[in-house]
Amino acid sequence: MDDQQFAQLMTRVMPYLTPPEQSVYLRLFYESDNLMTRMRYDDLARLCHLSLSAVQRIIKSLRARKLLQTTWDRNHATTFTLHLVPQTPKAIPFPTTPTLYDQFTPEDRALFLVGKRSLSQADLTALDEVWVRFP
Repeated sequence: MDDQQFAQLMTRVMPYLTPPEQSVYLRLFYESDNLMTRMRYDDLARLCHLSLSAVQRIIKSLRARKLLQTTWDRNHATTFTLHLVPQTPKAIPFPTTPTLYDQFTPEDRALFLVGKRSLSQADLTALDEVWVRFP
């Protein structure tokens, strides 16, 4: 186990996993040699103090997040290959153009607010739904 890999795991992956996911991923990391390990699902469930169905669900979730790759062999234990993919959310780019409301002149803003305040909540909701479909 490399100290740099462990530091990357703890700062860029673990904070974004649920506690059961953390338990399974950390156990696989601990048991791994060069980020690969062979283990039966039953043994993994026992070591993590989780049910077999919970471990299966967690493995599926970790595979969906590209943190884990599994290779199944009928005569041997499952091979788990771990990937240290950062799970930090993508940064939202800073808007380069002002929003529509900010482009209004002061007179247009006043007219916009009068019109908006005259609509019922149902009408505003309907407009929001249309705006989501056709931005």
